[in-house]
Amino acid sequence: MLFFIVETGTNRYLIEVKARNELGDPGVKGKAQAAVEWCGAANQKQGGKPWPYAVIPDDAVSETSSLEHMLAQAISSLSKLN
Repeated sequence: MLFFIVETGTNRYLIEVKARNELGDPGVKGKAQAAVEWCGAANQKQGGKPWPYAVIPDDAVSETSSLEHMLAQAISSLSKLN
């Protein structure tokens, strides 16, 4: 599991990179749900930039990947983690 935070001019992203073949694992889904809840709590408790959470499959990341490219490859909802 690898989490990282990326701050842009408009957001603070909590990003998790996961192996594509692990995305359907119940533990992965549970951790993703906890991260979504943490981001929701962070958004409520502080003003300023929102905290979106994104799960990015590991095969969508390379040395030359831009943040925009990786976010476009992100799994956009927990229902798609299967």
